[in-house]
Amino acid sequence: YLGDDQFIRGNDRASYNANGHLVIVADVVNRTQQAAYFVKAIVTVFDDASQVIAADSVFLNKAALLPGEVGRFEITFPELGGSALRYTITVEGKSAQ
Repeated sequence: YLGDDQFIRGNDRASYNANGHLVIVADVVNRTQQAAYFVKAIVTVFDDASQVIAADSVFLNKAALLPGEVGRFEITFPELGGSALRYTITVEGKSAQ
């Protein structure tokens, strides 16, 4: 298991698409000395009262993320349970060991 501290997140941005859906995009870097497999981003969206209004997960666009390599993800939220104020991204994956 590779936890969130084994990855670096960057270039994240949130926007609304033409259909009015919240879209979050980010890059993820493998900071370990081994390949990371099944790397998944978990995104949680909060309202102004810090209540969770949406959560989802998605695998990166690569089957394996080599040491120092960058992968990207995009996640679309077709529905929110309120007005989005902030979000968090947690990343996890698996090692070959």
